[in-house]
Amino acid sequence: MGRLVRWRVILLALLCFVGAVLVLEWLWREFGFRPSVVDGMERWAVERDRVYDPRAVTLVGDSRMLFNLSRDGLEDVVPGAEMVQLAIGGSQGGAVLRDLARDSEFAGVVVVSLRAEGFEPGQLETQQSYVEHYDREWRLEKWISRRLRTELASRLVILNPAVALRKLADEWLTERELTRPWIVFRADRTIDADFSLRRAVPGVSVGGIVRNHYEKAEISTPEDWLIHARRIEGWIDEIQARGGRVAVVRFPTSGAYWRYDQRYYPRAKYWDRFARESSALTLHFRDAPELRRFELPDRSHVNGSDARAFTRKLMERLRGLGLFERWEPSGDAGGFQRADQSA
Repeated sequence: MGRLVRWRVILLALLCFVGAVLVLEWLWREFGFRPSVVDGMERWAVERDRVYDPRAVTLVGDSRMLFNLSRDGLEDVVPGAEMVQLAIGGSQGGAVLRDLARDSEFAGVVVVSLRAEGFEPGQLETQQSYVEHYDREWRLEKWISRRLRTELASRLVILNPAVALRKLADEWLTERELTRPWIVFRADRTIDADFSLRRAVPGVSVGGIVRNHYEKAEISTPEDWLIHARRIEGWIDEIQARGGRVAVVRFPTSGAYWRYDQRYYPRAKYWDRFARESSALTLHFRDAPELRRFELPDRSHVNGSDARAFTRKLMERLRGLGLFERWEPSGDAGGFQRADQSA
């Protein structure tokens, strides 16, 4: 009899727990909160494992890749493609591109987001810590753990750090209201942003941030910069020599952001010189009117509601330039394969 009582208590406790979870889940969704995955080195490493998929289109670069691109938009243009998101916010993609170049097993399609500053030596190592973590720390048990946590976090709002009780209590005490996060991290490492929810910081402007950044930065002369750019070109050549394909894209910026970029890195003296020499496909947003029409609420990224359309326009332009010309639909419904290996 005692054992039966214990099992009933355990069952009741379990039902209460599940009920509480369901109530909280419903409550947070009613408040407008959504599931959001915690990003980081381990989540990046899961994506790094996927670059060998013959259907992969690997994305390398900065936050513009995370905000502006969507899996659905890629699928619209290249049915069956698998988006592999290796971009890292607040940094430049040189180290990741170099890692792919040195990986003799990699021969896929790569789209890189780079501004002129990203070619500077001081910027080339800003993502190296992620590469080193993957090389030294990544193991099967971490892959399993991260995949399980990602699957749960992408489905349950209660696992969103934004609804942690301590955070909400602090917010209520200081602001007297609960605000929804303006960005959501998806399981595929893209970011869904709603800039209408973003709070402005008093006394802070995009122009001021960019100006202060460039005033402290070391900026190479056009001649020295081109020498640095040729290092990146060497990595591009390594990938393409193995049968891969690389596109380097200058993503849109506007307003003060674009003006300061032009002041410190005039396109004619920097980007255009790289584009003329590079064996990669190169695309500058100023040459793509269909990309320039998108609103950039912070002068650098698109709203989440525009990401699918932006991705579609970008991939259509890259397809027109020949990025996917060596790929063709495969016989099975699952995707595509290299045209030169299909015979």
